[in-house]
Amino acid sequence: MKKLLFILIINLLSVLIIFISVDIFCFVKDVKFNGRLYVFDTPLTAFKYYAGTYKRIFYTKKNYDITFLKGVWGKHYREPVNLSSDKNPVLIMGCSFAFGNELTSEQSLMGKIAKYTERPVYNRSMLALGANEMLYQLRSDEFYSIVPKPEWFLYVFIPDQIRRSQVPCSIVDIGVFYDENYNIRPNLNFPTLYTFKNSKNYIYDSKYLTQFLNTMKEIKNEAQKHWGDDIKYVFLFYDYENNIYHQMKPTLEQDGFTCYSIQDLTDIDLKQNEYTVSDNVHPSEKAWEIIVPELVQKTGM
Repeated sequence: MKKLLFILIINLLSVLIIFISVDIFCFVKDVKFNGRLYVFDTPLTAFKYYAGTYKRIFYTKKNYDITFLKGVWGKHYREPVNLSSDKNPVLIMGCSFAFGNELTSEQSLMGKIAKYTERPVYNRSMLALGANEMLYQLRSDEFYSIVPKPEWFLYVFIPDQIRRSQVPCSIVDIGVFYDENYNIRPNLNFPTLYTFKNSKNYIYDSKYLTQFLNTMKEIKNEAQKHWGDDIKYVFLFYDYENNIYHQMKPTLEQDGFTCYSIQDLTDIDLKQNEYTVSDNVHPSEKAWEIIVPELVQKTGM
């Protein structure tokens, strides 16, 4: 009996040690990778998440402006390029695909558009975020002192942006969240909800897709409110989930966006390693060299 009790205690201690080790590991990795939450919803990761989330309840406009107008990491925004050109500018918005993860400005989408259009290019995309943060910029008066009126507005979309408009994204949890009337609200989701619910549940839910499309309409409305009706809006769908694209396209076109998927622009499979950077996800310079000339030709940009 004593031996059995001893074995039971040893096993319980082993489980406790493993749990604490995993907890510390997750916490350390969480800090290292800018807020990434892992499958283990442990006390330390949960505490760090809650601390970061609930402080947004006390955010003022100044907090949001610092984050989404000036850039939270200093490198959030690309410097505009080709400013010596006397042509009208192109404005790019979106996430890390539009920003150019692992690429220089010259290698990225904005560099290629500057090259093939000879226009000034302003890139206000934000790593790991999406439409909500783009709308925040366009609703801020300060934005219009930073970015001049463009002739072309290019939005680059990936399906995960639908999830990002609903829950903190898996890389950072500093996003803007809106209620149904587009008033900013704090996101009070439990860590377990978005650790286990994950992206697919949001991407394929029709109500979240509808909300995303409404946000795109709000983005265009805000731009028109400040800049007038003569801007040309292009929506680039960078993914091979064409069922989502075909669901979105009629509404976007009705709202004034000209829509293209990458399959409208090339027959080449851009998922191949040579067309992605080291993470095997984001477009490489070679991918943009294929896409941008076709996009420029089709739009007349």
